[in-house]
Amino acid sequence: MNVSGINDLIRRMEDALPRGNIYHINYQTLLTHTDAFYDRNRGTVKLLEDNHAQTVKNMAANPLNKDIKDPEDHFRNFVRAFANRLSDPREYRKVIDCSLDGTGFYLRQESSFINSEGIRGTDGPTIYASNGKIMGTFYSDLQAVIQPATERPSSGKSWDDIAYYFAMQKITTVMTGLTDLSVTNDEKEIVIAGELPLGDLAHSHLELHLDKSTLKPAQMMCIRYDRFGKLFLKVVKTWQFQDFSGVSLPKSTVEESYHADLQGNMKLEQVDTFTINEFSPQPERAEERLKGLLKSNYSVYDEITGSHYVAGNPEEILNKLSR
Repeated sequence: MNVSGINDLIRRMEDALPRGNIYHINYQTLLTHTDAFYDRNRGTVKLLEDNHAQTVKNMAANPLNKDIKDPEDHFRNFVRAFANRLSDPREYRKVIDCSLDGTGFYLRQESSFINSEGIRGTDGPTIYASNGKIMGTFYSDLQAVIQPATERPSSGKSWDDIAYYFAMQKITTVMTGLTDLSVTNDEKEIVIAGELPLGDLAHSHLELHLDKSTLKPAQMMCIRYDRFGKLFLKVVKTWQFQDFSGVSLPKSTVEESYHADLQGNMKLEQVDTFTINEFSPQPERAEERLKGLLKSNYSVYDEITGSHYVAGNPEEILNKLSR
């Protein structure tokens, strides 16, 4: 198979992954950081600070930094970027319940976290519901806001992007531009491998494993080497598909990121896990969910009319705002 045929196979595989416009889904994402993540960033800050003068001098001499007016300020920003990662949560979990019925939508999201000091916290739930004409946002403190349906919740990437993307990019985007593409296969899988030159000795090696019976992704891996040819990053994502009401979807995906520490040892630093709890091609009616929320005693600020009121009579509110 030539390069064009390989790229066409990858594109057709990605285009065939189930997404859908009308459905009900409940899923969760879980991001975890290991001790190695904090150790590497803490060590990098110390290394930079211990070699402050020489690092600033090297930055000023680097042709890539010729437009930087203040190397000292650039150094401080560089150190701060690593220092800020020390406050990243050890665990961040987000649970999403979403229904799209072709006219409106219902979206409930709730999150919990364990911060870098081991303190647990929660956020939400926050609920968004739209009948296609108006959208209501309902907060956990019984406050609510009514807006035109043209407004949309800020909920990040959709479930299918989270499930199917690799290293925050489409698989086709990651695989495009690879050189030395090759295809091997056995009874169970097809393996597409290639190299991505990055200058000097820096390069990435990528592998995409497809389940031979379904042509769905089973595993994808990227191994990166720095300009000295030393391994410094490895990312591996695995997919586990399952049948949901006749639709084969990724029940679980796990993306693991390994980094080289200051001694060059590869260590697992971050794990991103996506799990579908429920899926149905039969969505719940968004307008009924909106009516149910408007029956509760939310304190509502209505941006459409500029008024405040306590919810409780959904028919009156919807008749007034949805015409």
